[in-house]
Amino acid sequence: MKRFFSIILLLTFLFMGNTSFAYDESRLPTREDYNKLVEEGVLGESVTYEQFYELQKESLELEEQLGDDWEKIPITRANASSYRILGGDIFVTNGTISSGLIGHAGIAINSEEILSTKIGQNPSTKSLQDWIKYYVKPDKKVWLNVYRYKYSTDALKAARWAERTYKGKSARYRIDGDFSTTSYTYCSKIVWQAYRYGIPKTDIGYPPGGAGVYAPISPLKLSHYINPTSLAKAFR
Repeated sequence: MKRFFSIILLLTFLFMGNTSFAYDESRLPTREDYNKLVEEGVLGESVTYEQFYELQKESLELEEQLGDDWEKIPITRANASSYRILGGDIFVTNGTISSGLIGHAGIAINSEEILSTKIGQNPSTKSLQDWIKYYVKPDKKVWLNVYRYKYSTDALKAARWAERTYKGKSARYRIDGDFSTTSYTYCSKIVWQAYRYGIPKTDIGYPPGGAGVYAPISPLKLSHYINPTSLAKAFR
């Protein structure tokens, strides 16, 4: 009997590990999409079309996975007001704004303000209610996940780094793989940098690449690079 249940468990694991999530391939970028974003300065020239395509493909796959398994709390500003934000909380939504990326991300710099950025603006802060209003366009497939770093003291250090480096500062929007600069940035880069540079001796992972230039980071993959984190709240 024990062997029977072990086999069932193994088969279940294998099935889950090979589950593929369908997505709309028409949302993948064409060469024309890529060229336009480069011409507009939204994408850095160091990002190749192949890198951008893989970034978006991976994001579409993650969009289905991350929005599939958690308790569904309706996305409303009223529901958001009941969530107790901690400095360093990472906010990720698949609600897409016009940014060249699938999804959007921000980091709480204190118990009331979430720092993020978008095209045409410098980094700015909003309350969770307003962050939902501006960045999460509710429909039946939109979700918002809040991830929390395991060590609260270090999370606060990341929050302070983000506030000190980007709040009220001029940093134009551009997506590329140079994580050493703060002169230009994008939403998931701010969050990644906060944890990479805000915590001494941190071991936050880099995306694929090397020689100081890497592939951009998808907002939807931040929890893969910033560890240990756990899902603190999920809105649907």
